[in-house]
Amino acid sequence: MKRTACCVLRTAFAPGLTAILLALRPTGPLAAQNAPLEDNSFLVEEAYNQPAREVQHVFTTEVLHGAQVVGFGQEWPLGGLRHQLSYGVAALNDREFTFGDAEVSYRYQALGMQGGPLFMAPRVGALIPLGDAGRMEGNGGWGAEVQLPVSWEVSKFLSLHGNLGATWRPDAEGVDGSTAATLDRAVGVSAVIFVASRFNLMAESVWERGEVVVGGEASGGTQQKVAFGARAGFDLPGGMQIVPGIAWMPAVDEAPTRSFLYLSVEHGF
Repeated sequence: MKRTACCVLRTAFAPGLTAILLALRPTGPLAAQNAPLEDNSFLVEEAYNQPAREVQHVFTTEVLHGAQVVGFGQEWPLGGLRHQLSYGVAALNDREFTFGDAEVSYRYQALGMQGGPLFMAPRVGALIPLGDAGRMEGNGGWGAEVQLPVSWEVSKFLSLHGNLGATWRPDAEGVDGSTAATLDRAVGVSAVIFVASRFNLMAESVWERGEVVVGGEASGGTQQKVAFGARAGFDLPGGMQIVPGIAWMPAVDEAPTRSFLYLSVEHGF
């Protein structure tokens, strides 16, 4: 139906993955029924902006030991494919419901306006400290993020995606109430295999170096995340498309095994 970017939900919680059901073919009368499914990846941002007058709603749930990190985001075109505005917010459901941090972003479609095979859509964002840093539900303090997503459509059966990103908070807050500047960095790659036009298999890997504030100083550590998932597209009457997905994140380094549910709903306005 469309090419779109991933609205990356930067919260105090670890980013998540995946979704709900599988399907192979569209049923609705969309103009692009036979076009390949190009939606959001789960960990890695794809370099596709929203087309004109099409909004996307993204719901995610990451499950770990019975607790859920739930997220919601929207992507809005600003007059057309070239410019896009998005926002995301997440919350933790672990015996009580609490909000994490939020983000508002702008993306520019630098490459790919006339089609592939190469796409690039740099993004800048503002981080809003909604979460409680004292309870490890947010990082505290306002911040800024930059992200460079690049996508390469190798063939009709395979597309590759890569990200470079950094997040800076000049006055991040630790659990003890002290503050310091923090800088997080991330590199990600993914492969999307087109089993059918509306059914994809996905493999993703992200390396991150994050910093937290302890005693008024920033200290950092690295982690690797790997995800294997699938997504499917359903075209509904009236020009609506829904894309559920699901992924499995095996234990890597000190991170435990997790699962992730994903659901995208897109329609015209």
